[in-house]
Amino acid sequence: VAGIAANILANNPSLDFNAIKQRLLNFAVNDVNDGRGNTNLPRVQTSCEEYGYTPTFSLRPSSNHDNCLDVNYNSGDNVYVHPCHFGSNQKFKRGTPDADGYYAIISLYNNECLDAHPEGNGVVDSGDNIYTHPCHYGDNQKWKIDGGIIRCKSNGRGQCLDFGDHSSNVHIWGCDYNNGNQRVDFVENTEIRSIYHSGKCLDVNYNSGNNVYLHPCHNGINQKWRRGTTDSDGYYTLISEYNHQCLDAHYNDNDFYSQNANDYLVNSGDNIYTHPCHNGDNQKRRIEGP
Repeated sequence: VAGIAANILANNPSLDFNAIKQRLLNFAVNDVNDGRGNTNLPRVQTSCEEYGYTPTFSLRPSSNHDNCLDVNYNSGDNVYVHPCHFGSNQKFKRGTPDADGYYAIISLYNNECLDAHPEGNGVVDSGDNIYTHPCHYGDNQKWKIDGGIIRCKSNGRGQCLDFGDHSSNVHIWGCDYNNGNQRVDFVENTEIRSIYHSGKCLDVNYNSGNNVYLHPCHNGINQKWRRGTTDSDGYYTLISEYNHQCLDAHYNDNDFYSQNANDYLVNSGDNIYTHPCHNGDNQKRRIEGP
C-alpha cells in the first residue's frame, strides 16, 4: 500500500501521502465478489484512478490454470486462450461502470475494448466471436462479473463469454452457471515489492521447496499474489498464483500453546514459504502502518 501511495504521489505531488495510503487501506475486501470469495480487483480500480493509478488483471479459465485470455496480435486482435505469460496482451483494466454495473474490459496491449461481435443477424447471440475493437461503449462492449461468469449486456444480458469454442477461440454463448467453459478466475497482476530492496519482489522459489524469498521482479506467475477472504479481525491469506498455496509462517515445532495443541507459535526468525491453505493464523496477515 505504501508503495502504491508513493507512485500516486509521484504523479500528484499536491496530494497528502497519508490520506492516499489510508484510502487504499480502507477498501472493503468483499464489496465485490468474483465467485470464489476473493476480491474483484477491478472494483479497486475506480477509486485508484482518481490518483492516476490503474490496477490490472488477467482472465484465466477455471478449468485450465495454465492458459489466459489473450489478444492475438497475429490475427486481427482476435481473443483466444494462450499459455499464460502475463504480457500486455494478457492484461486488462476495467472501464467506468454504468448505472447497471456493466463496464468495458480494456486491453493494455492496444487500449481497445473486449467486443462481442454481432454476426449474421446483427444481434449478439450464441456462437458470435469475441475480439478487441476501438472502444465505443455500446452494450456489446459492456460486461459484468456474475457468480464467476462474465455476462455481456447486449441482447437481454443472457449471453456470456465462453471458452468452449474450437481451436482455443473464445466466443459468446448462452449464460449457464453450470457450464465449466464459462467459469473464469481473475489473476490480479499484483506483486509484493520490497521498499528497502529496490526492484525485488516476493517470489516463490520453485527450485527450493516453494520457499519464499526476494528476487528481481520479472512479472512471472510465481511473483503474483491474490488476497483471500478477510476474517472478522481484518486478516486474510495471501495466495500464490503459481501454486495456489498460501503464504505460511513456518512455526518451530517445539513451540506451541498449551491450551490448544493445534495452535503453534510463530517467532522471530521462523521461515516463510508457501503451504497448502488451511486458514490457520500462521497463514493470515494484514497491512498495517507506513
